[in-house]
Amino acid sequence: MKKLDKKSKSYETVLLEEMQSQFKAFGEGLGALSEQFEEFGKEQKVLVKKVDRLEIGQKVLFDKTGKVENRLDRVEDKLDKVEVKLGKVEDKVNKAEDDLGKVKNKLDTVAEDVVEIKHKLSQKVDLEDFQKLERKVLKLEKLVLSRAA
Repeated sequence: MKKLDKKSKSYETVLLEEMQSQFKAFGEGLGALSEQFEEFGKEQKVLVKKVDRLEIGQKVLFDKTGKVENRLDRVEDKLDKVEVKLGKVEDKVNKAEDDLGKVKNKLDTVAEDVVEIKHKLSQKVDLEDFQKLERKVLKLEKLVLSRAA
């Protein structure tokens, strides 16, 4: 290497000092970054724990959701059965209404017949009057037979 003069040496010295200063600042920056990375790592661990808890909570929710879905399916099945039974009950009620309609028609007919019978009976002679009339007819028959003899 060639020999440097004093001016060159002082320039080099200044450069070296400047570089040292920059390296020192760089080192301090790296130290600060390292501390920040450590803090970030701690925060990341906390976040990982929270995420783990969230995953567990989510699994519990999914399990409960599945159970609720199963219960809803069972309720739906039961409602379907109730609907079928209700349909059968409606059919029976409709049949009973039809039967009641038929019974009402028959009762109306019986009522009409009773009215007709009452009318016919009111036109007939009662038993006492019939017995008196019968005795008179017997007396007349005896009288007619005794005169004919």
